[in-house]
Amino acid sequence: MVGLAMVYSALGRRADSDAALQSLEGKFALTDAYAIAEAHAYRAEVDAAFKWLDRAYRQRDTEMSSVKTDPLLRNLHDDKRFRELLVKLRLAPEKPFSTDEGRS
Repeated sequence: MVGLAMVYSALGRRADSDAALQSLEGKFALTDAYAIAEAHAYRAEVDAAFKWLDRAYRQRDTEMSSVKTDPLLRNLHDDKRFRELLVKLRLAPEKPFSTDEGRS
């Protein structure tokens, strides 16, 4: 279902993509929130993607361990919520490194 939502989106078949995503959300909201987040991110629905990532975090979805390197989430990287999520998951330092730190 995730693949269908993405493929239909890439083909410009919005209604089919919406139907696949709606089916995915209806059937897997309790067990695969991370995959739903991926589909929303791919479709450039950033707010929805973060909503589902938060849900995946609360569900302790094991896929969250790949959030930092998942290519399907790449378009979320520039959003401040992505960095906050990485900090929450302990996948990033709390403060970004400065290029001047550690220099004498």
